[in-house]
Amino acid sequence: MAASKYIQYLIAGLGLAGFLTLHYLAPETGGDGAAAYYTLGFICLLASLWISEIIPLGAASLLPLVYFPLAGILDAKELGESYFNSTIFLFLGGFLLAASMEKWNLHKRIALWILAITGKQIVAGFMIASAFLSMWISNTATAMMMLPIASAVLTRLSGPGWNRPVYLGVAYGCSIGGIATLIGTPPNLAFSRIYNQSFGSEGFPNFAEWILMALPLAIVLLFVTYLVLDKLLYQAGREGSLGRAHWKAQLVGLGSPTKEEKLAGAIFALTALLWVFRSPLELEVFRIPGWIELLDGLPGQKKLNDGVVALIMALLCFAIPAPSNKGKRLLEATDLDRVPWSILLLFGAGFALASAFESSGLSHMAGLFLQSIRPESVFLMILLINFSMNMMTEFTSNTATAQIILPVMAALSKESGLPAFGLMAGVTFSVSMAFMMPVATPPNAIVFGSGKLRIIDMVRTGLILNPITALIVSIYCYFRFF
Repeated sequence: MAASKYIQYLIAGLGLAGFLTLHYLAPETGGDGAAAYYTLGFICLLASLWISEIIPLGAASLLPLVYFPLAGILDAKELGESYFNSTIFLFLGGFLLAASMEKWNLHKRIALWILAITGKQIVAGFMIASAFLSMWISNTATAMMMLPIASAVLTRLSGPGWNRPVYLGVAYGCSIGGIATLIGTPPNLAFSRIYNQSFGSEGFPNFAEWILMALPLAIVLLFVTYLVLDKLLYQAGREGSLGRAHWKAQLVGLGSPTKEEKLAGAIFALTALLWVFRSPLELEVFRIPGWIELLDGLPGQKKLNDGVVALIMALLCFAIPAPSNKGKRLLEATDLDRVPWSILLLFGAGFALASAFESSGLSHMAGLFLQSIRPESVFLMILLINFSMNMMTEFTSNTATAQIILPVMAALSKESGLPAFGLMAGVTFSVSMAFMMPVATPPNAIVFGSGKLRIIDMVRTGLILNPITALIVSIYCYFRFF
C-alpha cells in the first residue's frame, strides 16, 4: 500500500476516534450539552473524511442528512434548507453560465485579449487574465481553462525559468481573483449564507457593494504576489518573451467571434449587469437605483435574488438555439455533466454544519472559549486568526474550512461585541490565500498536475506569500471594519 494511502487511513482513523471519544464524553443527561459534543464529534469525523478523501467528497457530504436527524440535532426540513437554498441556486447558475463560456471557447478569446494588452509582461498578463476570469466563474474552471493556454505559451518562450512564475501566477491569480466578487469562490458564498443565518441579511453587501469592498484588496494582493513571483523569486533562466504583436496575432488567428460566442458573452454580460444593479447602489456622493425597484408592486419582487437571476439566465442558455450548429442550443442536457455536483453537496453539508453549530449550542461554547484566549490587542487577534486559517487551508478544503470556522467567528462576535462582518470577512479572504501546497486549493493542484513544478517550488513561494497576504488581509479588515 502506498504511503499516501496509509496517511489517508490515519487521518480518517483520527477523525473516527475523535467522533467516538466525544460521544463517550458527552453528558449522560443529554440536552444541549450533549448535542454540542455530538456535533463537535461529527465535525471531527466529517472533516477527516473531507481531508483524507477516503470516500468521495460528494458522498461524505451526504452524511449530515443521515446523522443530524438520528442525533436529534436537526430535522429533515432544516437540512433541506441547507442543501437547497438561494446560495446554491447562485452557485449552480454560475457553473452553468461558465459551462456556456467554456463550450464555445469564449474564455480563450478573453485571455488572449488581456495578453495582447499586457504584451511582454507575461506573468502579469496571465495573473490578470486568471484573476479576471476567476471573478466571474469558479477558480477551478478558470485554472483548467488557463493551463493549456499557459502551456502553449511557454513552449514559445526561451529558457526554463518561465515555468514557475507563469504556472504559479495562474494558480495564485485564480485564488486572489475569486475574492473580488460574491460568486468568485465558494467561501464567499458560504460567508453570505452563514452571516445571513446568524445575523440576518441586513448589513451584508449586495453584489455590487461586495465588488467595491473586495476588489481593492484583491488588486493589492495580486500586485504583491506579482512582485514576489516576477521580481523577487523567479528571474533567472528567462531569455525572452513575446510582445503584444504576438498575442494580437494569436487573437486574430481565432477569427471573428462566432455567433455562439457572442450570445454566450451577451448573456454573461447581461447577468453580471443584473447582479450588479439589482439592488440600489448607495455611494457617498450619489445613489444608483436598482432595477428591482422598477418591479415594485409585483408579487415576487422581494423574492427575486441573485440566485434566481443566475438560474433564469442559465435556463436561457438551454432555450436559445446555437445559430451555427443546427439542432443544437447554447447548452444541452449533456452539459449538465460540467457542473461539479460534489461541490454543491459539499456546500450543502457546510451549511448543515453551520445550522448544527448554532442549534446544538456549540457556537456559544466555541465563542466563550475563543473569548477566553483573546489577546488584549484586537489587531493581534485578527492576525493570529487569519494566519491560522491561511495555514489550515494548506491541508484542507478552503470551502470546508470556511464552513467550519465562520460559525465560530459569528459566535465570537456575539460573545465579545466585535464586528461580525470584519471577523468573518478576514477568515473568508484568508482561506483563499493558501499558496504552499498542491492540495491547498484546486488551482494549485491543477497547475501542479502540469508536471512542470515541484512541491518545493510551491512551499518556497508560500513561505513568503502566506504571512504577507495574512498581514495584508488583517490590516485591511482591521482598518475597514473595526
